Amino acid sequence: MSPYAFELSSRHFSLARKPIAFLLTFLFWLVPSLLAAQTYDVVLHRGHLMDPESGLDAIRDVGITGSRITAISTARLQGRVEVDAAGLVVAPGFIDLHQHGQDLENYRYKAPVTRDNQRNRKQ
Repeated sequence: MSPYAFELSSRHFSLARKPIAFLLTFLFWLVPSLLAAQTYDVVLHRGHLMDPESGLDAIRDVGITGSRITAISTARLQGRVEVDAAGLVVAPGFIDLHQHGQDLENYRYKAPVTRDNQRNRKQ
């Protein structure tokens, strides 16, 4: 048996015979470490990430470069600014349209004023 072979369940496996499997295994372990080695502008650590579009609902680190999310990872990311988001929900921008102002000035912030909706508000 070659020095690069090992026995598993009575079968011989050789890394020389399975170069693609070896390469994929190597990349599987290499990619997360490369991802973690990159430095981001801002990193949100251990936030409860909720993304309705992809269905992701898990604890993750989020790496932000400039104004774009560039990494979402289970591995710890490094950044110039690091925010501990443990116990907090990290999600895409929800917009709360709730307001208490019930006059024309406040309505302008809620929706564009057109002749039709301005006429309806005066009634």
